[in-house]
Amino acid sequence: MVKVSYGSFLCFKLHLIINNKGEIMSVKITKSNKSDLSVSSVFSKGLSGKLFSDKAYISKELFH
Repeated sequence: MVKVSYGSFLCFKLHLIINNKGEIMSVKITKSNKSDLSVSSVFSKGLSGKLFSDKAYISKELFH
């Protein structure tokens, strides 16, 4: 969160994908009002294996 002026903030989300060794595989920064689902398909493209996340990323498209 970045304070712009008195009473006003810019909020961002940091999306990370790491492997089992703790190495960063993918990084994406979005505005806080952007849906997590809109990021997930592009964000995880080209990666294989297990993907663990919170409920905000769950959709039927991820399983096809």
